[in-house]
Amino acid sequence: EPPASAQAQPAVAADDALVLNFREESWLEVKRAGQGNKDGEALASRLVPAGGTETFDASAPLSIVIGNAAGVVASLRGKPLDLKSDSKSNVARLTVK
Repeated sequence: EPPASAQAQPAVAADDALVLNFREESWLEVKRAGQGNKDGEALASRLVPAGGTETFDASAPLSIVIGNAAGVVASLRGKPLDLKSDSKSNVARLTVK
């Protein structure tokens, strides 16, 4: 039986998919991008083990924070997404639209 988190995620159309493949254990926080200073709905806030894959619907803007960004490979709508991280902290903060 798949883990509960896998069951909870609805199918995402490939042309709107944000896919994160975790080569190393990493922290993940994904929210719907809010307007102005308002935070949007939290979609994920957890530690993802090495070997994990997370997929999100990016048809609306998403605000993403990834700790240990060097251990994560990302793609957006089927194309590689550069996780530019602060080299000192190895944390990527980005908004995808």
